[in-house]
Amino acid sequence: MKKLHFVILFVLLLSTVLNHGNAQQISIPYTCGFEDATENANWTLNANPRQPISTFTNLWYIGTATASQGENSLYISSDQGTTASFTFAENTVLAYREFSLPIGTYDFSFDWKASNTGVTLYCALVPTTVTIYSYNNVSDLPTWLDTYALTFEGSNAKELRGASSWTSARCQLNIQTPQSYRLVFLWNNANYEGKPGGCIDNIQIFGTSCGRPSDLSAKRNGNAVTLTWSGDAAYYNIRYQKSDDSNVYDVSSVNDTTLTLSGLSDGVYDFWIQGVCADGEESMWECFSSVLIYEALCIDFLNLDSAYCSTGTCLQSSMSYDNEIQGRVDFGYASKMSRHTIHYMQDEYDAQTDFGLKTVPDGEFASVRLGNWDTGAEAERIRYNYTVNADDAAVLLLKYAVVIECPTNHPITNQPRFLLEMFGENGEKLDACTSADFSARLDLVGQDGWHQVGPETSPTLWKDWTTVGINLQEYDGQTITIQLTTFDCSQSGHFGYAYFTLGCDEGVVQGINCGEYPTTQFIAPEGFNYSWRKKYVNRDEEISTEQILEVDPSDTTTYEVDVIYPTMAECYFTLEASAIPRFPVASFEYELVHDGCKNEVRFNNTSYIWTENGITGKPVESVLWDFGNGQSSALYSPTVQYPNEGGEYKIKLTAELCDGLCWDDTVMTIVLPSVGDTLVKKQIELCEQDTYDFFGNIISEEGIYYDTLKTIYGCDSIIELSVNMYSKSYTEIWDTICADSVYLFGDRYLTNTGDYRETFVGHMGCDSVVDLHLIVTEPLVVTYELPTYICADEPEFTLHYNTKKGILNDITIAFNAVAQEQGFQDFVFTNDESGSISIPIPSNVKPNTGYSMTLSADNGYCGEYFVEIDFDINYPADIVTQKWDDALAIYNSMYNGGYEFSAYEWYKDGQKIAGASSPYLYLPDEKLDKEALYNVLLTRVEDGVQLFSCPLAIIDKTSLSVYPTMLPPSENVVVETLEDGIFSLWDIMGVRVKTGEVKKKIANTITMPSSEGVYILKLQLTDGSVYQTQIMVK
Repeated sequence: MKKLHFVILFVLLLSTVLNHGNAQQISIPYTCGFEDATENANWTLNANPRQPISTFTNLWYIGTATASQGENSLYISSDQGTTASFTFAENTVLAYREFSLPIGTYDFSFDWKASNTGVTLYCALVPTTVTIYSYNNVSDLPTWLDTYALTFEGSNAKELRGASSWTSARCQLNIQTPQSYRLVFLWNNANYEGKPGGCIDNIQIFGTSCGRPSDLSAKRNGNAVTLTWSGDAAYYNIRYQKSDDSNVYDVSSVNDTTLTLSGLSDGVYDFWIQGVCADGEESMWECFSSVLIYEALCIDFLNLDSAYCSTGTCLQSSMSYDNEIQGRVDFGYASKMSRHTIHYMQDEYDAQTDFGLKTVPDGEFASVRLGNWDTGAEAERIRYNYTVNADDAAVLLLKYAVVIECPTNHPITNQPRFLLEMFGENGEKLDACTSADFSARLDLVGQDGWHQVGPETSPTLWKDWTTVGINLQEYDGQTITIQLTTFDCSQSGHFGYAYFTLGCDEGVVQGINCGEYPTTQFIAPEGFNYSWRKKYVNRDEEISTEQILEVDPSDTTTYEVDVIYPTMAECYFTLEASAIPRFPVASFEYELVHDGCKNEVRFNNTSYIWTENGITGKPVESVLWDFGNGQSSALYSPTVQYPNEGGEYKIKLTAELCDGLCWDDTVMTIVLPSVGDTLVKKQIELCEQDTYDFFGNIISEEGIYYDTLKTIYGCDSIIELSVNMYSKSYTEIWDTICADSVYLFGDRYLTNTGDYRETFVGHMGCDSVVDLHLIVTEPLVVTYELPTYICADEPEFTLHYNTKKGILNDITIAFNAVAQEQGFQDFVFTNDESGSISIPIPSNVKPNTGYSMTLSADNGYCGEYFVEIDFDINYPADIVTQKWDDALAIYNSMYNGGYEFSAYEWYKDGQKIAGASSPYLYLPDEKLDKEALYNVLLTRVEDGVQLFSCPLAIIDKTSLSVYPTMLPPSENVVVETLEDGIFSLWDIMGVRVKTGEVKKKIANTITMPSSEGVYILKLQLTDGSVYQTQIMVK
């Protein structure tokens, strides 16, 4: 949006394309009010003319001929930008702004106006890849318009026309492709002239994340005007301007959807509202144009949105309303196409009357026009609903002005006309005295405000503003329908329309004074004809026909006046007036009204008028109440709501005559009770299957329940019952005890595994069922079995176990210091039901006694569990070498790991061999038993430890002998065989270290690697046999 700027006026005409580079990506929000010369330079006017620009009569300009706000706008002009008018030509001219936008959805709006006479305005978003032109002498529209023309909110049409005053167009731009676009305004003229041409101002492009305000309403309350709108922004900025005021006013940061403005005079305003969301994002400025600000009187006739508006035809006669279509047709007061519109320009005159008729009568700020100066047997109608209040508004005042073409050759039933009718609450037509009919008649010209303009064959007649009064006294309290209808001539060639206002009058004689103030004149209600006479003297003698009757202050005569309808002399009502001094007397009664729990007081005004002849029986003219609570009222007998707390209040009533010229008052103190709704809360608790009677409502479910009782004051006594329902509870328990324990469950002592159920008394005495799943565990009893021999050259040994009782989960194995020094490491074994534990043997472990390990495990509820197991590490079997088939020998220290021994005891299958106590076992007579295992108990020199070697299996030494199988690095292994063959030596990673030949019946030597480790020696002999043995180098 733009604010008002006072700048040097300029006119900018661009006749050729100015920008040829890449499209500029505009910043969001984007606004253009054509006040910034830099931004104006980005607009291409009258783009790509197919003919010389000098041949174009109507062109786009940026100038000061018109503006929605500020000084400038973009508009069509036929006089180099001086005015926003156009002349006869067939042409299509373009104005555009080239830009690009990121992919997304955007709110888009602009202000516009354009004539409806043979011209059309379009707006399109066109990719720059599409070629567009301006044309002269061609009225056809370009084909690309069908694809890219925008459609705006509130209409399915793409055309913009028929708005002679500024209005707003809105839609959303959905950018789906990252490319350059032209925002194009196209104006097409099919060889017509008029004004305004296409006019554009206040262009906006905003993001959509912050929603636009909507639904503005304005209501006057005394000197203040309250604006109300819809929206969900954090706060709002408001801008407004009155139609006859060039200044624009701003109100910022309003954190509500309502705003009260003081000092706004009655008139027509444009409002703009912008939302600002919590994240700082701004909405598009939403324009609410031509908002009427006024104090509605008895009939809010300017509120056409609340009235019933329709259009029809009168093809049968100008009294026939056919083909009725409900809906207001309003393109602004200046548009010929408007058929229900409001005129509010005080200096506007009707062009069809040669500018002889003001569109707004003196003393009013706006009028309604019903109909238009278009022909075609059109008819228009407006209906208002009005509840008659005879005390304040007994007389309906219709001010009207009629403009009617008068065809000289049409019968009266086919003439254009203006008709007023009234209907009762049930749709029945009220009597003839509530209707009026105005049609075209040449004989009326020159009288009663009728005038004639135009040709004699089909002149235009117009009636200047005239006031007509209609008495509605007999319909007091009823809601009636006021219907106004205009008709063209039924033969389609002549128009008829009317301007009108509606008001009310008290329907009494004014000017009657009171007390010591003399009466000098009686004034009858406006809008009628009159016949004055004396009531009691020469009653048939008419003494005046004027609205005002002058009287002598000392005159005590009672007068009557017949108030006669000007259109129907047979319709009249009679009023009475007397100059006898009158005095008001204030008096009232009251009663308490407690219905609806409101501390209301109904006041009954019993004030009266007193004269020297006594009480007149007529009410006082006005009253003023002071209710003692800061409120006041001028209603005759009001009902007042006081605070529910009650209390003592002093009431004052002032009764008045002649606008307060004479008055009387009275004061009364009233005492009001305290009233109000009450809330009583109650809480109960029920077991399952129990019920509760809550004022006849049988409750069996948990929840909050309400019942409402009425107090004597009409207040609600609300009972809130909160019901907690306790159902039979079910609980499951899993528990474990040791076999030597007892589990107490209710009154039972449990010692066995099983599932048990007990029912206990729970909360509120409800059943509590408990299911117990009990496991009774035995103390751990585990047996272990070690191997008979644990060989030092093996990678691991197996400890077998068997769980006899209890549940064994993880076993922690911890070694003593002797074992840990040799490399044994503690670890945790998880029971896998295999029954065996593999215990790693360190690679350089020393054969010895004194090793020990402690096994501990979780014993659950049965205390601690642990067991200590001692074990020996035996010499490897290959500390013994087999010499053919009858001798075994102990390797010396060079080949046995460096050990020296002092004693030897040989064993066969665990039995000691008698007399075998040397490093050699020689059995020349019986040979070594191939089915037996041999080992030796050795006594070590260094520490005296006695320790077996691991058993040795006897092989057929007639074919092969390999020794030693444990030796230091780079030492020789001796291989003896009875057959030739080849050998290969492999490390434990499967890498071959060396190969070679072996010869039969000699001592073949194979040098071991310099690196310690375990190696595999493979022998393949010529007889096809294959042997493999393990060699340890350390």
